Amino acid sequence: MNKMLEYFDHLVFEEYRMDPKAMGAYRIIFSVFIIFVLGIPDFRYLVQYPDLIYQPPFLSFGQLLNGFPTPFIIVLFSSLLVILHFCVLFGFYTRVSSIGLTILYIILYTIKFSLGKIDHAWMVTIWIPFMMGIAGWGSEFSIDKTLRKSNPESNGWPIFILASILAFGMFTAGLPKLMGDWLSFDTQAVRSYFINNYFFRDRQELLAPIFLNIQSTLIWEPFDYVGVLFELGFILLLLKKRFLSWYILIAMLFHIMNLLILNINFSGNLPIYLLFMPFALKSENRTSNKWGNINWLLVFLVSCGLYFILWYFFNTNLNVTSIASDLGFSPYITSLMVMLLIFIWYGYAIFRQLKIEREQKKLNS
Repeated sequence: MNKMLEYFDHLVFEEYRMDPKAMGAYRIIFSVFIIFVLGIPDFRYLVQYPDLIYQPPFLSFGQLLNGFPTPFIIVLFSSLLVILHFCVLFGFYTRVSSIGLTILYIILYTIKFSLGKIDHAWMVTIWIPFMMGIAGWGSEFSIDKTLRKSNPESNGWPIFILASILAFGMFTAGLPKLMGDWLSFDTQAVRSYFINNYFFRDRQELLAPIFLNIQSTLIWEPFDYVGVLFELGFILLLLKKRFLSWYILIAMLFHIMNLLILNINFSGNLPIYLLFMPFALKSENRTSNKWGNINWLLVFLVSCGLYFILWYFFNTNLNVTSIASDLGFSPYITSLMVMLLIFIWYGYAIFRQLKIEREQKKLNS
């Protein structure tokens, strides 16, 4: 019994603990990816809707309101969302900014969901700032570090919770398929889903036209089993961070294939996936010196100010997704390029991790 408790204690509090510098690096990667790749969600469009169509989810604080908040509140919260994202990027009052960011997302998404459609794409991502703020991702590579000279901190349990949310979410997607008729040899569930998307949702890009002409059961039936095994596998690998980290590389490949064939975009999963990428940082003294030699507070104020002015007054979205769309590129092509680049980067990080471990073994032997 004691061994079980010790194992559980290690799993929750130690297995997923990250080096403070790795968390600081992830904080920057996360923020850059949200701001400049996916784009910060803009909720200002909600000011146009009348209270007549306000139908909040039953179990939400939206039930406390009689209608949509005033336009001033919606614009204010949307503006704070942009500012807090930059606070997190540069590590300015990081913990408060991170927790505030998640709270704002919950409020704004609740208002958005009061239109009747609930979108799950960002439901894991919005909890990352809250949990990582508690974990201590503002301890390194941050304005907080240079101004307060505080000692780095690292808590493992918030990262374990994020890993559990990811694993449980995948498990709940795979379990109904396992218990239902998804794996029946008489039907091909993935093909049925593909045809429905192709004709009724006009998802006809990338490799979709090629697979429309493929009717072989030997090709479509394995897709049913691979998908279920993939989704159920997360919950088992939760017990070991190293294995989960490697498995996420397979997850990225799985999502790339989904995008190519089904035209389903899972790039919104990348922020949580990048949390488990192996971070191997060079020469901590040199890195710290480079960070400390720049007036990051000034850089933060200037960059945040310029971005906010362009966003608020000119409705300009300075992110890869929007810019590519304005240039006429298909969103599927843009997402594919982003996912491929992240996949290659993640794979290189694992390769580098294994290489460093081999070199250390040689030195110790």
